[in-house]
Amino acid sequence: MRERAEQIAAWWMGESASSVSMSRLRRSVMIRTAVTLVAFAFACSVTMRTVRPLFAKKAPKPIPADTDGSRFGVADSVRHAVFDEIAAAEPSAIANGKSSFPGMPWSAEDHRGAFERQTVAAQMRKHHLSMTQVYLILDEGIRNHWPGPNGQPLNPHTVPLEPRRKY
Repeated sequence: MRERAEQIAAWWMGESASSVSMSRLRRSVMIRTAVTLVAFAFACSVTMRTVRPLFAKKAPKPIPADTDGSRFGVADSVRHAVFDEIAAAEPSAIANGKSSFPGMPWSAEDHRGAFERQTVAAQMRKHHLSMTQVYLILDEGIRNHWPGPNGQPLNPHTVPLEPRRKY
């Protein structure tokens, strides 16, 4: 039985059976077990740091109720300022989208939306607003036909989805 155990130990350690002792086998098993446990603990800690925010994230603060001159918890003058800045950035975003994806209207519109998200993030920081508040302000301006930089309301329509194709 001991001889068979030594053969298995030698195979497991990748050595000849004559050079393997039980003490070396025990040491090898302990080292490999310790390394495996450390690797497992590291993998668990990385996973928990990645996954925990998905489950432990606090719900966003509710949008304040509308009052006189205030919607979404934002004064009328601030809402117009936010809308004006987003609307002012739209013509260059449209041009950049079209130049980046000529002949591909949906991709150009998608790219324009990426520029819009950057503008929205800047407004969030500047006015200490949530993303929801900024997009609600943009929606309010579009629905109420607030004038854009050229004096005309923003176009409320978007290009229908047409995914990129491989040619």
